[in-house]
Amino acid sequence: MNSPQRSSPARNNTEDFMSNFDPGLIHHVLLTDPTDFPHLTMSGKPRAKKTPTFTQHSHSVGFPIVSSGESSSMDDENGESAAAPTPQSREDQISQTMRRAFHDMVVQSLSSKDWGSLQQLILELHGEIRALIPRRTDLHNILNDEEIRNLRYPATTLDDDDADDDGSSNNSKYLELTVKAYLPHIIKAAMSLAQLESEDRSETTSAWIADARRVVESFTEGVTTDTIYIGGGGGGMKPLPYLVCSVTYLQIKAQMCRADVADFHLSRTLAPRIQALGVPYERNVFYRRFRLMDHNGGMAVEDITSVTEKLPVTWEWVKGMVQKSEYGVDELRQSEEKRVKLVQAVGWVDSILFFRGGEDNGNSNEVIRIPEVLMQDVGNIHSIRDATRVAVNGSALALHASTIAGGNIALTSSDQALPAHVEARKKNLLGVMAQRAAASRDLYENRVAEAVVELAEGRCEQNEADHIVDLDRILSVLLF
Repeated sequence: MNSPQRSSPARNNTEDFMSNFDPGLIHHVLLTDPTDFPHLTMSGKPRAKKTPTFTQHSHSVGFPIVSSGESSSMDDENGESAAAPTPQSREDQISQTMRRAFHDMVVQSLSSKDWGSLQQLILELHGEIRALIPRRTDLHNILNDEEIRNLRYPATTLDDDDADDDGSSNNSKYLELTVKAYLPHIIKAAMSLAQLESEDRSETTSAWIADARRVVESFTEGVTTDTIYIGGGGGGMKPLPYLVCSVTYLQIKAQMCRADVADFHLSRTLAPRIQALGVPYERNVFYRRFRLMDHNGGMAVEDITSVTEKLPVTWEWVKGMVQKSEYGVDELRQSEEKRVKLVQAVGWVDSILFFRGGEDNGNSNEVIRIPEVLMQDVGNIHSIRDATRVAVNGSALALHASTIAGGNIALTSSDQALPAHVEARKKNLLGVMAQRAAASRDLYENRVAEAVVELAEGRCEQNEADHIVDLDRILSVLLF
């Protein structure tokens, strides 16, 4: 057992600093080469390279910008529109539905001559922009919250005698007042945001500002219309949805800017320090989680029995490696090189990477059990296993497709490039195989079979479909 370690000020400072970060982020930084620090993000996902345009945003929340002459289901002031393409995941679909419902609610509120919801959105936008420069309080008052709060819709805007029978004049006057009251404030916020964004992010903000200024000019000149045209008249949307979508679009831009700032700070300042302090910190977290540390900071594991009780999966994993090793226990104790080879070949490749659900003992329902020492890597392990499965099975299926096409097995040869149509079908096969979790077994097998047949047809010089054989047996063996 290690000698007891007393808590020190330096250790406490490390704990205070490291506790600010998600354990998954700490582990990700520890596994990252310093040369790749610029690619790190707080979210753990790659930086969004493409910044959405206003048109893309408005479409995603149910208010597509419709070109002249195109039909649209936006038949009323609420901006009801045709559904956008179905999102790839259920989480995305739920998120998009919630965003659409929220936008519908705010637009309906504006249609009822209630400006409160729009005012609140603008105030939130002001707060998100100020949060980008928290220490520059001297600049915070550039965006005036009181001006927004004091905006009031006049009780009487048009005499009833002046209104048309269908009330269209009253409606047009209301749209004019609303746009002229709020759009200049939204533009002011956008200009402040554009100055804080990176060059690539600010391009779409500047494009929105240019369009918004044209809208203000048209209303100032007395051209009141029930359609606002975007991008020089290429497409249009109704004024109230335009105002709401504009504010929420700028909110998204502000959030992206804040993420970019945080990621920059992570890569330049935080990541080097996390990597320097992370290994002992992560080890201590592991010790505490599995009750391996006593109150003085020393190891609480005194014998093999304690290990088997507190780390049962790890114990079985290590024991299995030793039993399958070609080296004796004494050799393993004396040679680090042999221990590393054993972990790589047996511990990783045989026991985890190519583990096949209990085939060795006849229990087909047995699932892979990840050792406790690898608990931070569960997600990565599953991703690596999936990628390996697709690579191995994809290669076997591609070879089979090449055999069907006439026995030419040069499909994966690097000596010469594949024809474009064959390369496209090969990528399609890999893409279909990657969708295993998104479909039932029958549907998945059918899709893979179709992709293999298409690849075989692409490789067949005469494109003779008669050579395509039944793939059921092959698929059942390779895919599951």
